[in-house]
Amino acid sequence: MRAWAYWVHDNITMILFGLVVCLLFVAWLVFEAIRSHSSRDEIFRLRQRLYELEREKAGRTLGDGPPVLASRWINVGGAATTSDGGCLILLEAVSPFQKRALMTVRVDGYPAKKNEPIVVGQRLEVQGKSGTYLVELHGTEKNQARLAVSLRNRHVEYAEPV
Repeated sequence: MRAWAYWVHDNITMILFGLVVCLLFVAWLVFEAIRSHSSRDEIFRLRQRLYELEREKAGRTLGDGPPVLASRWINVGGAATTSDGGCLILLEAVSPFQKRALMTVRVDGYPAKKNEPIVVGQRLEVQGKSGTYLVELHGTEKNQARLAVSLRNRHVEYAEPV
């Protein structure tokens, strides 16, 4: 007999054990692939539903005035300015578990609110020259928050209804 044949003959138990371990590993991989495929479909459905809800919510206005900053994600340490340039929002910190954010709001160049805590769904009203800015927090994730701003003109209540 050849040398490899003697080695196989002497170590047949270890070889069979290695084959059984390899078979168990392959079976585990197949099982995980099947399981992850079904969970991937569920994750896709949930993401699709979340996208639909966000699109639906973004389509609605805040109801109190025209949007001057469309609903968008802002990173912690980042800032966003409204389209009229009257309101600047600095995102200081985010807590996704508590669904809250700390933000500093500057209106017309002056600090109006500093490190103001706001919870998802809550509105923050800040007075400015152009009217009242309504900052609404729509969502929080790790290191970012989604918010929108609308402007309620102070002259609306005195305008004649059409």
